[in-house]
Amino acid sequence: MPLRRHGSRPKQSQHLKQHVKDLDNDLYRSLSWLVREADGYVKDPNNAIFAEFKWGSFFRTRVIFDEQLTCKKNCMEMTLEDIRKADPDDYAEKLGWARYLASSPEAAGLPGFVGRSG
Repeated sequence: MPLRRHGSRPKQSQHLKQHVKDLDNDLYRSLSWLVREADGYVKDPNNAIFAEFKWGSFFRTRVIFDEQLTCKKNCMEMTLEDIRKADPDDYAEKLGWARYLASSPEAAGLPGFVGRSG
């Protein structure tokens, strides 16, 4: 069953968006896209459907930005761009951590996993 925004309780099917472009922002889906763009994983043509959702769920439990911990208002509306502007060093550190996690054995079952070379 689909989840509500930010991975909370399940959402009933009649409340689902009709098109992917209409989905609410989710900073962990955005993070998964950035990791993929940095070659953290590949878009697997045999298993590409909803890969960013699976990777976003993976990162959601493993990457927490400092700005999320100190947020005072509109926390659920926060974007990666907001985080990058507020704390560029933490943004860069957590993006690097997400790239590291994407190559870890923990991520081995996710679509497009490439692992570590060498």
